[in-house]
Amino acid sequence: ISFSERDQELLVFVAHHVDAALARKRAQETLKAAHADLESRVQMRTQELADTNRELREQINERLRAEQRLRHQARHDGLTGLPNRAHLQERLDDAIARASGRGGRSFAVLFLDIDRFKLINDSVGHVAGDELLVECSRRISHVLGQDDIVSRLGGDEFAVLAEGIHDGAEATRYAANILRAIGQPMWIEGREVYPSASIGIALWHPRYRKSEELLRDADAAMYR
Repeated sequence: ISFSERDQELLVFVAHHVDAALARKRAQETLKAAHADLESRVQMRTQELADTNRELREQINERLRAEQRLRHQARHDGLTGLPNRAHLQERLDDAIARASGRGGRSFAVLFLDIDRFKLINDSVGHVAGDELLVECSRRISHVLGQDDIVSRLGGDEFAVLAEGIHDGAEATRYAANILRAIGQPMWIEGREVYPSASIGIALWHPRYRKSEELLRDADAAMYR
């Protein structure tokens, strides 16, 4: 088989076009591979970013929960879960500010002490004493009004902010309900005990300016 110069030119021309077509195909395949690799990398990075964001959100939420726990612990008693003295004093200061204003609402502070608590601690044990405090705090909480608050001040001492109390008779009835609830028999460490308490009352009066003054007078009334 022989080829003319014209045939040779045609073959060269076809060869160039075939080579160009093959080059374009290789380039397209390379580009497709590059796109596929890029997509894979983007998906991988997107997933890594999503995982990082999720971990970050979890860390932020855990930090918020820790802060909430710390704030709660700073304002509540560790044994009974009741508000502590600092929390109560904030509420008392607010109540004094409201009562001092025009059309303010009257209130009373009740200072409460569990009778013979040291005897229970010494005879039955501190665990039994803690159980008694927890049960008494639960019973007091159940007889409070909607806007009222009971606080454990320490040891066997509690204080109640009773909103809407206008006179001594009303405060006395309120205290009697608390004493009745506490006085119901309870089982502590396998023993039936009959707890009781003493309560002192300080009624709101314009002479009061600080929460400590109300607590002081309610405490004095209890011992009297």
